[in-house]
Amino acid sequence: MSKKTAFFVTPIGEKGTQIRKRADDLLDYVLNPSIGEDFEITRADRVVAPGSINHDVIRRLHTSDLVVADLQGLNPNVMYEVGVRHSFNLPIVHIAQNGERLPFDITAERTLFFDLSDLASVELAKEKISESAAIAVSEADNYSGPIDRVLNAEVVFRNTGDVGVAIELMAQQIQNLAEEVSLFDPQVEVSSEVKHLYSLFQSVYPYEIDQLIDKLRKS
Repeated sequence: MSKKTAFFVTPIGEKGTQIRKRADDLLDYVLNPSIGEDFEITRADRVVAPGSINHDVIRRLHTSDLVVADLQGLNPNVMYEVGVRHSFNLPIVHIAQNGERLPFDITAERTLFFDLSDLASVELAKEKISESAAIAVSEADNYSGPIDRVLNAEVVFRNTGDVGVAIELMAQQIQNLAEEVSLFDPQVEVSSEVKHLYSLFQSVYPYEIDQLIDKLRKS
């Protein structure tokens, strides 16, 4: 059975720098031991192939079964590549050093934090990365990234400027969900409408609910 493909997105840096050492340590001591048996892992600087590096990176972001992105330092290239992967609505696992403050745009996405200098933290991280990778790939057909969730949320409000009507439509979808799906039966085939509803509520933040309620009261 052939391995699935994983693309490791990370700051690389020049040879001999701390940035390169971190990239190498993550690949050699974290990713390879945790998912190397199931995935063929590549990194941009370790690909020996003719042609444009940028083209190769974009292609791998689109075709890889999984992307693992190191957000440490919020490197501009990494953040761009994460955005590209999000736009393809394909599985991605975010990792970062303990203490890294992520930008607002990405804080809602699950990120695995650990300390690369702490062996116990690294061991736990390897377990979490292995689990996250397995789940991400097994549920790839149902994956809904941040861009997809926002666009799905827009559908509910696209044809009405009335917040009350939009909420009523959402309530009706919830009722349909209750009638259609047994949450305790994993064998039930879930419809696209239910998947859409799930994506919708994943994308709504608490403050947005408050805004909706406030607008409804004033309408």
